[in-house]
Amino acid sequence: TGSALPGFPSNGTLETENGRDFHFLGEARFLTSLPGIYRICYCRPQADDPTKEADSCKGPSSYKAAVGLMTVNGPLQTTTTCALGSACEVTIQGIDLAAGDAIMIVDGPCGEGGGLEALGFPDLETSVTLQSGDSGYLANLGNIPTAASPGVYTICWCPVANASDCRARRQFRATAGELHVTCPPGYYGVGPTTGRRCGPCTRGFHCAGGEVNVATRIACGPDQTTRTSGA
Repeated sequence: TGSALPGFPSNGTLETENGRDFHFLGEARFLTSLPGIYRICYCRPQADDPTKEADSCKGPSSYKAAVGLMTVNGPLQTTTTCALGSACEVTIQGIDLAAGDAIMIVDGPCGEGGGLEALGFPDLETSVTLQSGDSGYLANLGNIPTAASPGVYTICWCPVANASDCRARRQFRATAGELHVTCPPGYYGVGPTTGRRCGPCTRGFHCAGGEVNVATRIACGPDQTTRTSGA
């Protein structure tokens, strides 16, 4: 009675040629599902009955026999917000994570997204190793450059067990969440809808900062002003 799950190759359908070893249908090789414990259900095609063959094992409701459980390891998705010019640390939680696992911040989907050096993040062009923390595993991203491009970026994960593969950006296929780089207090969003930047608040206005697309400046009240810009 369950549903096919996104992130599993061929919607989670496996087949066997020897009655013992099962593999996912199709050419997809990688799991991109959320981590968790999933039930494995079984269906035997009615090959001996031509009238039933077309309908057998075609949907989740046909898989009625529970044969086991499958644990998918990996990070739970989280959102981390860091302002330009501030120190930034990402906390990662999940199933069977380990110190020494690595994350990489990319512009776009994991396994496909581009690097961040051209966007003003030269120190985030390479991966960052996770360290043990009190509430999960920590990745210290250092200080976010004040001249970097604010926006939403993807946090991608690679396990230490595959350390030999965790070098190229394309090897970081599992999504661990999003990094929101925002305008700090005293700044507001300026420029066109795409490619907006954070500009200092002008005199006579107050700017609380925040997401670049909504960070605005608010005029001071009657007979009020700010002494300097950047307030």
